[in-house]
Amino acid sequence: MVAFAGRSWIVSCSPRPSFQRASEHAVLWLLAATGTLLSLVLFGATLLLVQGRTRAVDRQRVLENVVERSPAVAYVVRPEEGWPLEFISENVAAFGYTAAEMLRGDFPYPTLIHPDDRDAMIAYLEDEVVAMRGPFHREYRIRRGNDGEQRWVYGLGTVYYDADGTPATMAGTIQDITERRLAETSLRESEDRYRTLVEQQGEGLGVVDANAVSYTHLRAHETVLDLVCRLLLEKKK
Repeated sequence: MVAFAGRSWIVSCSPRPSFQRASEHAVLWLLAATGTLLSLVLFGATLLLVQGRTRAVDRQRVLENVVERSPAVAYVVRPEEGWPLEFISENVAAFGYTAAEMLRGDFPYPTLIHPDDRDAMIAYLEDEVVAMRGPFHREYRIRRGNDGEQRWVYGLGTVYYDADGTPATMAGTIQDITERRLAETSLRESEDRYRTLVEQQGEGLGVVDANAVSYTHLRAHETVLDLVCRLLLEKKK
């Protein structure tokens, strides 16, 4: 309190507003908010990355399970001298080999092929598949590794080339078709046997049903199956 001009005056003092502190608080708040946002963004990106990798791993596992449960053996070879293997699926055990055995470095792909078919197969691969850039699709024989049994397989494959046109790798599948081949051979032999029988006896073939009997001879270049089909068609007219 101050006395002045016969009166009493009350004088109070207050500190000058600190704009600097306010600015500092604002900056700190802004940094905190920005840092939180950046952290959330980074966390989200990391989460997406992890999820993406997880999905990729899951897809890989699914594909591996599909291959291992498939009757077809998947392979990757280098189209060069010896055709060395780079990959073979574990289900190659059906052919009497292990994947580890075939990938140890001294097991060229042609080793799997039957000796009587090996030269023709290599010539086909080099002259038609690689040189002419054609697809690989061929039936051929192999010998099982554990017992030497002959099996028929159907091979599919595609050659991939570098930018300069050099063949880099070939990937495909091998599937056992032995049962189908045996069935086809049995059917062909049976047809030949019955055709010979009909031709030797000089008679025709009759088809009997509840209403009538159809009877005819084999025509030139006609198989027994053709004859049966012809008789059945004639009966419908």
